[in-house]
Amino acid sequence: MPAKNVRSTIHRFSTHRFSTLVVLGVSFLAALLLGSGTATAQDITFRVDDASGLAGSLATVAVEADSDVALQGWSFSVCHDAPTAEPIECALGIDVEGLDLIFEMTELSDDGVTATVVLDTFADLALPAGDARELARITYLLQSNSGDSDLTLCDTLGDPPLGAVAVSDLLPVTPELVSGVLSVGVDAPLFTYTVASATLGYDAATGDDSFSVVTTFAEHPSSPSAPNEVFGLHLALTHDDEYLSVNSVEIDEEFDDLNGGDGPEVVVIDILDGEWRVDLVFSTTDATVVLDASTTQTVALIQYNTNPDSLINIMDPVLTLLEWSDELTTTGLPSNSVQVNFDGGLSDMVMFDGLVTLIPGGPFFARGDCSADGDYNVGDGVAILGHVFLAVDAPCEDACDVNNDGLLDLTDAIDLLEHLFDDGPPPAVPFPGCGADPMGDPLGCASFPPCS
Repeated sequence: MPAKNVRSTIHRFSTHRFSTLVVLGVSFLAALLLGSGTATAQDITFRVDDASGLAGSLATVAVEADSDVALQGWSFSVCHDAPTAEPIECALGIDVEGLDLIFEMTELSDDGVTATVVLDTFADLALPAGDARELARITYLLQSNSGDSDLTLCDTLGDPPLGAVAVSDLLPVTPELVSGVLSVGVDAPLFTYTVASATLGYDAATGDDSFSVVTTFAEHPSSPSAPNEVFGLHLALTHDDEYLSVNSVEIDEEFDDLNGGDGPEVVVIDILDGEWRVDLVFSTTDATVVLDASTTQTVALIQYNTNPDSLINIMDPVLTLLEWSDELTTTGLPSNSVQVNFDGGLSDMVMFDGLVTLIPGGPFFARGDCSADGDYNVGDGVAILGHVFLAVDAPCEDACDVNNDGLLDLTDAIDLLEHLFDDGPPPAVPFPGCGADPMGDPLGCASFPPCS
């Protein structure tokens, strides 16, 4: 049965030479139809490594090949127990990075990951024979509180379903398969920091929006001598500044009650490129000023802004991580920035990262394609005239507003026809590709299939 809820797909297709693509395509089609070549299943093994981690953290799993022959391409699917983890990325393995590829495709779904890679065989490229050749690295967000999930090389994902195949001498080989195990557990960490995940529907026309997340702190109830008295907190969280910037960091008002209402004695908030950090020392002289860590405590509220330069007119959702860091330092404070001052000294933390999903708002359309057929021709001018003079419905009024003045009139038809046949100026953006309307106007776009 095909995988459901496909969340992201990556296709990369290189167009070196037309003859290369045609011959290679015919060769691989013949390979799939004619059967195995000189290599056998005993020559090639695909293996998924084991991985483990705590719920809320990330785990990376390698898909490797042990092969007595050189490989020119491969495909595989890795299935898992959906409630246990969510795949968020499938990247090329370290042994494949840097090689010229004719074709690469990966799909992430609720049930697993599929991947296909074809090397540029006309450049005499192949993945050399050897053991533990890393084909891919899959990153999972661990979700279940505890339990194991088999990571099986399966043949039930995709439409049509995609099984494990290796290609050697331009002929397919069905490799031996070795599954892995993904273990998720809660191993009683002393203290934990958690940053909430977030999903944002931002304005695709401008790429500009904002959102807030909270960070929390807690002691696990099974920690030794729980609850421990806490005298200070040190946090450091990084983000990808290609997509996000920090607007503000506010400490939770619960800390205002410390020191008789004066709050923590030391409060340091640093907002830097790609990171922020907070250091709180409740008191440097009074050991009775402590925080009760037996219940979950909100530490800070952080407001992020999106980066318009990277997100404007992007059609696909963007996934980016908020990651705790233990490598940042603050002068005069503990060298490890993600720590807790507690009754026994300085404690290292178990850190649960957050996943930010940025979903572009639309609708997306291509201006000038009034007929919404994916092409620019005289029919679009006729469609505009039909809408203006005969009240014929337009599937996307914004696409018919060629000059983007917020009106549909004869001028739009004239401007489009002059562009098509008399070297007139092009339609306003988005043109010629898909995008969102950069300005608000009364027009709408109910449907535009070429950009959906």
